[in-house]
Amino acid sequence: MAVDDLFSGRGSADRPDPMPALRRWLWLSGLLVVLGPCCCTSPLGGAVSIFVWMRAGDEMARADAGVGAPTLGAAAKRVRGVAFALMTFSTFSLCAQAFLWPWTEPVLIDVLAWLVGLLEYAA
Repeated sequence: MAVDDLFSGRGSADRPDPMPALRRWLWLSGLLVVLGPCCCTSPLGGAVSIFVWMRAGDEMARADAGVGAPTLGAAAKRVRGVAFALMTFSTFSLCAQAFLWPWTEPVLIDVLAWLVGLLEYAA
């Protein structure tokens, strides 16, 4: 429990449920991590998942302290587990991209050259 929680003047019942916002951030992180190999958003997705992981840990600590709904701790634990999995997948994806770059770079350049040629032919 933080100092702000002690002196805010609000009870635990007045506090809004933080899980919907954390789930939205988790979906955004998942989308960025999945799109990472295609458009280089994997590090950003990993950073967002670290943010979600930390916030879910705060909510687990609040639930252990008895602040909030009784189901908050279990929901925060599930969100934290998924966020950790996304961080792990983001790391492995970035390592695979770095390892496979010498083989994928010529293919990407050929595909881009073909698309530019197609656009020039159409114009």
